[in-house]
Parts: sequence; structure tokens; C-alpha cells
Amino acid sequence: MKDLIQYLKQRKFIKSKKVEKAFREVPFTNFVPKDQVERFLFDTPVIFPRLGRNISAPHMNAILLELLDLDYDDRLLIIGSKLGYIGALASKIITDGFISIVDANSLVVQQTIKNLERIELDKMIKVQNAQPLEGDIENSPWDRIIITASIKEISLDLLAQLKVGGFIFAPVGDLHQQELLQYFRQNLSLNKKDFLKKVWGSVVFGPLDTSLDTSEVLEEDLIDSKEFSSEFHEGLRTTEDLTFFCPNCQFKFIQLPLSLKSTEKKISVNYKIECPNCRKKFNLRAKLNKNGDLEINIE
Repeated sequence: MKDLIQYLKQRKFIKSKKVEKAFREVPFTNFVPKDQVERFLFDTPVIFPRLGRNISAPHMNAILLELLDLDYDDRLLIIGSKLGYIGALASKIITDGFISIVDANSLVVQQTIKNLERIELDKMIKVQNAQPLEGDIENSPWDRIIITASIKEISLDLLAQLKVGGFIFAPVGDLHQQELLQYFRQNLSLNKKDFLKKVWGSVVFGPLDTSLDTSEVLEEDLIDSKEFSSEFHEGLRTTEDLTFFCPNCQFKFIQLPLSLKSTEKKISVNYKIECPNCRKKFNLRAKLNKNGDLEINIE
């Protein structure tokens, strides 16, 4: 994990000590199953097809936490659970406040609760199966609201739940083009033009699930706890930072360290990387040969 954190710091995704501390203290392997660990360490989103959800890539979690600029006594509303990971990170900063997570899908809600139980955060974070665009009026007002999936617009219903001085972040747009927007509440007015708006750039998020599903969830529907590991480094071999020259523009750049399972079997990983200069994408292929040496090719 220290290699991933170092990478996020070098790329300026992690800027503050409090966000770095949160990443160090939350065992991500309680949210990412064993067979997805390498994917997460590649700074890639982890997708759960059966749940219809994902956990955002580490760099996106870091960006959102830095933008939220949380304090120890803040009240935070998270819309769209992300299986509890971003809430767990936030809880390491908000030590004397309140965190609420709202998600439309009962299976996702129960999996989120299960994930938080494994690291004893279920008592600190409230998780609700409810219509996400209605927010959490009962526990409002909020210092911060974060919507973790794309929506077409930020409603006044959500803006009304902010404290004066509070703000909301959301990726707003359609499936192909979105902007990360911030609305800051300056006064008690509910006129949208009285909220200070800021655009933080283009992003791509999956759409927010707003189809409320409150069906009963059975234990066998959840991801088995045996699929998670408390030790992310167990059985992994991690390289140093890898330096490449882009085959297209010859720009020199550093890639996140590789993590491969060290076994007697032949192991190989294919991963897409993007040159930060010309933005051309390439395939990175890595494998452990029979001598245990790491062979890397970029094409």
C-alpha cells in the first residue's frame, strides 16, 4: 500500500496529511476482493458485475477527499455507496461528526454494511436503502454532500439540505460528457443562482442508480467474507516505480509499481497505460518468467 500512496502523492492526487493518513489507516482489502487487488493497485476502478457497482480508482477517491476538505466535526452525506470505501476513508478524518450513505439498491446497501462491519465502522457510518436524490432530510443539514455517480442536474432538494457555508460535489452530464460541479451555499436562499458554482473539469462516472429496490437480501447474495484478505501484500511481489519512454512521442514518465502474485505458476498481467504527454494509450504486458524475473513490454 505504501507504494500506491507514494504514487498518489507524486502525482499530486494526495496533497494533505489527513488524506494520506486516511489511506494508510483504511485496509482497502476489506472492500476489494483478493482477485481484484492487483487491479486496484494499478490505480484502476474495481467493478462488481453482480452488484452493478464499482469502487472508484484510488486516484479518484483521493481527488474527491481533497476537494471535500473535511474537518473532524463535519456532517457528510454520501449519495451512492461505492461499497463503503470512500465513507471509510472519510471516517478517518471526520472523527467527531456524522456520515450518512444513501443507496437505492438493497443488495448494495447490505454489502456496504457488511464491508464496514469487518473494520468496525458500521456504528460510525449510517447506511440507508432509500431514494438517493432525496438525500437524507432527517439528518440534515450537511456540511458536505458528495454524489459518487453521474446525474443530469443537481436538484434544489439536495441543495436545500446544505448548511450555509456547506457545499455539494457531483459529476453532472450525460453518459459521454460530464463536469465535476461544486455548489457552495452562501445564504438561506433556495434560488439556485444564489449558490456559488465552480467547475472542476471533465470527468467520466457511471450513472447514479435511482431505481429504488428494497427487496430482501439473503446472506448468500453477498460477497463471501472469505473472498477478502486482511493482508494486501500477502503473496504479492511489488516492483519499484517503472520508467518508460512513450513509443509515440518519446516522453519519459513513471508508471505505478506492478504487483504480481508470486507463485510457481506462470503469471502475466495486461494493463492499459496512457502517456501523460500525448495521451496515447498502450498495452503494458508484464510476466514472471521461469527464473522469477519480471519481464515488461509496452506496445
